[in-house]
Order: sequence, then C-alpha cells, then structure tokens
Amino acid sequence: MWLKGPRAPEREPALVRAQMLCEQLRDNTELMEALVALAISCYGRSDFERARELAGRVLVTAQHLASPAIVAGAHAVLGVVGFSTGQFQTARVHFEQAVALFDADPARIRFYGAYLAINASNILVGVLLILGYPLGARSRANMLLTTARRSSDPPSIAVALFSYGMHHIVLRDTGMVAERADELFSIAAEHEIAMSLIAATFLRGWAAAAAGRTEEGIAEMRRAVSDPMTAELVSTSLMLAALPETCGKHGQAGEGLDWVAKGLATAEKKGVRVAEAELHRLKGELLLIKDAGNTAEAEHCLRTAINVARRQDSRLSNSARQSASRTCCARPIVAMRRALSSRKSTTGSPKALTPPI
Repeated sequence: MWLKGPRAPEREPALVRAQMLCEQLRDNTELMEALVALAISCYGRSDFERARELAGRVLVTAQHLASPAIVAGAHAVLGVVGFSTGQFQTARVHFEQAVALFDADPARIRFYGAYLAINASNILVGVLLILGYPLGARSRANMLLTTARRSSDPPSIAVALFSYGMHHIVLRDTGMVAERADELFSIAAEHEIAMSLIAATFLRGWAAAAAGRTEEGIAEMRRAVSDPMTAELVSTSLMLAALPETCGKHGQAGEGLDWVAKGLATAEKKGVRVAEAELHRLKGELLLIKDAGNTAEAEHCLRTAINVARRQDSRLSNSARQSASRTCCARPIVAMRRALSSRKSTTGSPKALTPPI
C-alpha cells in the first residue's frame, strides 16, 4: 500500500497508449499486463468500478493464456478493490487465489507483479482480522515478516512492518507496535523511504499514547494522518479510525469526533469503506464521552455501525452491538438523573428528593 510508484497518476496516459498498441498488434499477453497496470492506476485514484472492470476483463482472457502471474495480478486488484469498498469476503477470496498463484510460480512474477504480490499477502492479513480470525492473521503476519526479512529488500520489509504494526494496533499489543515502529523508522530513515517514515511516525505515536505519553503520541499520529503524501492511501482510512479512538481514551473526545467526521466524509466522497463500521461505532462512543446524556444520537450511530458491519461481514458488529446495549441500558438512568435534577432545582431543597416511606 505504501509503494506508490505503480499507481502514480502520470503513468495512466502511457498505459492507455500501451493498451491501444497491444490491441492493434493483437499481443494478448502484453495487453493483459498493460490492463493490470492500468487497473492499479485506476484504483490509485479511487476509480474502483473501472479497476474492477479491467481486472475482470483480464481474468476472463488470461485464463486461456497459461499466465498464472497475470491471473494472480488480476485477483490481487480485485482483492484491493473489495477491501477498500468494504466487501471483505470477496476480497478474501481474490487475495487467497492471488497469493496461491504468486507462490506457485514466483519466477514468473514481473511487471507490477512484485508490487501486487507484496500487497496481496499483507492486506489479506487485515482482511482475516476484520472477518474475525485473529490467530490466523497473526500467524500469517509473522510468516510474511520473516519472509520479507530474508529477502533483504528494504521496501518489502517496510511494507510488512507497517502491516504488522497496524494489525497489532487492532490487537491492542502496545509493546509489539512500539518494536515494529522503531524498526520501521530505522529502515525508512536509512533507505529514505518517505512513506514508511510517515507510517513509522503514526505507529510510534499510537504506542506512545497507549503507554501514557498522551500529548506526544496524539501529536505524532495527527502529524502522520495530516501529511499530504497519505491523502490518497486506503491505509489512511485505518489510521483515521485509530486516531479518534486514542483521542477519546485520553479526554479529547471533541478532536476525536472531528477526525471521525473527516473519515466518514472521505468514505462518502471516495467510496473507501474499509473503516466505515468502526467510524460509526467510534462516533457513538465519543458522543457519550462528550455528553453522557446524548444517548439517542449515540445509539443511532452504534446501530448504523452494526448494520454496516453486518453488510460487510465484519467482526466489528460485536463491539458495536455491545456498545449499543450499554447505551440502551444507560438511557433510563440518564432520564432518571435529569428528572431528579429538575425536581431539585424546582424545590430548592435536597429533601424533596427523598422518596416517601
């Protein structure tokens, strides 16, 4: 996700020309590679429908070309589109097929294949986590990080470290996030990988806030998600869910709600719905932190989170359901407190609060 090059928008005109030339020459193999690359470019500018259409075309045609690496690339594109739009079961199916094909024939990975292979494997971990398979996700994440380290390829290691760190934020493993953040920062600084420096800053910030260094941690997280380089990345949607939760836990519900609003606006504008359920859940909980009496609006947000999570087959529906249940239970208590407060202000005497015997 952090390897921006293959998705850079300036590549698209050249790819369209390559597509036209391959069609004229009737070179189907080269055409399929061009279409996969073009699909990545469309995905990079959030044109998910076009990316899905191109990758689907590749799947239909490339099956007859005996080109498993190209088929794997098409599955990977369909996987990232499904992940970004909140279609997690679909994403899982495509990612698993992509990973199996890439692993079966690594020698034939070329063109943008390496980029897709790295991302398919790492994002599959996130999909498994969202769908409620934390043990499988953790096992796969450990394997991917070990493989990346053996490759001695700094960008691959950086992607694996960031992926690992974000997954352990979901698992609330402060120590592991801190370790991976420091390692990522060291690699990114040594090899001048700008996006990974931003990623490391975010992970460091989360770990610092979780360890009690609240102001320092939130400031680093804020700086990372505000960097212009992260504006077009799906990863930013996940960070925009982690930041408001951290704000709410440390008495900054107002700022947390601002970040939630930004995340939901991005989801609506670009169709990036990977964190949509979590953002609605956080909005409900942050509203209650800010005003414990605001149960009606909070409950509406939590029920919206449940509905979105059900539609996406996300495990987040469980936490949203628990929050909604607590909110419903709290509603009569809040109403009683308000009634008692009203009576007290009317009578001017606390004795008026004493029930008759």
